[in-house]
Amino acid sequence: TEYDNGRPRIRTRHLRDADPPREVREYFDEHGHVYAYITVFPGRTWQIEVRFDDEGKLVYRRELRNHHRVGRFYEAHENHRTTTIQYDDQGRRHGGEYETLDGKPLRATTWVHGTRQGPFIEIAYNGQQSIGTYADGRRDGVFTVSRDDGQLIERTHYDHGMEDGEHVRYDHDGTLLEKGRYV
Repeated sequence: TEYDNGRPRIRTRHLRDADPPREVREYFDEHGHVYAYITVFPGRTWQIEVRFDDEGKLVYRRELRNHHRVGRFYEAHENHRTTTIQYDDQGRRHGGEYETLDGKPLRATTWVHGTRQGPFIEIAYNGQQSIGTYADGRRDGVFTVSRDDGQLIERTHYDHGMEDGEHVRYDHDGTLLEKGRYV
């Protein structure tokens, strides 16, 4: 244990009887509150780091194995934005990826071993929404872009990443700007 003015600054606990055995390092702020835990698994390149803000809320979680992110990664940013991403054992995105602002979704997508797959939604800071689907990492099906009031800005059809089929685009007051068909 390391001390600063009589208070612990870093405390290390060795949990040899745990399965698997681990070493937990606790980091303390000037008031004696834990603001971070780092769990290390001796003999393995495996580490879990967890951090908290002044009120004890989780602000950061990551897990590393063999120097790659694995498992769930979570980060809370100062502007009330959060990011959650899942990783597989090789460090590739795998599972859901979510970003929120004040609890409202900004982005949601799914990954399968590093390749974007399935539904996708993104809401820009100005409220503009992009919605579509990915197959094997490429846009597939209808992709739409709409204003925050729901008015359509653009709609394009994709077939495995290639523009294919109807395409339309509108200006800010809903007037048709482009209409065509990709073949």
